[in-house]
Amino acid sequence: MPDSTKPPESKLTEQALLDEVAKLRAQVKELQEELAQTETSAQSPDAPTETSEVLRNLPDRFISEASKTVRALTLACLEPLRVAGDIVEAFAEETRPGERTAERGRSRTRTGKQSRSETTSLPRDMYSGLVKAVDRSLDVPSKMVDRFYNTYKDVEKTGTR
Repeated sequence: MPDSTKPPESKLTEQALLDEVAKLRAQVKELQEELAQTETSAQSPDAPTETSEVLRNLPDRFISEASKTVRALTLACLEPLRVAGDIVEAFAEETRPGERTAERGRSRTRTGKQSRSETTSLPRDMYSGLVKAVDRSLDVPSKMVDRFYNTYKDVEKTGTR
């Protein structure tokens, strides 16, 4: 038999090798594309820039927020003193003889002496003043919170420290 009917073994192996190389090249190309996609999705080009910008602004923002908080907290803690002054003033106005005179009409006699009703109404006036003072003192927590909030937001709007 002539050699031409039987394919040479070297040609079979050469063709098989070429096919195998083509398959491997296709796999390598596929893996490279997959690797490129995972690197792109894992790290976007904006992520390091955004993070570094936030990191760069962090100390200034921390100082600003701490400053606003301390200022607002200080003024909120002083608010009860201001309200205490208002409470004392309300009590004093309620028990002051001039206020009682205006409210209850003529309390002095023609001779300029205090009338008996003005003297006997003092305990009632003190009780009324005390009730009003206690009522106003219940506003202290909400006024403290309002002072804190308003101070914090005013500093934020004006940008002052």
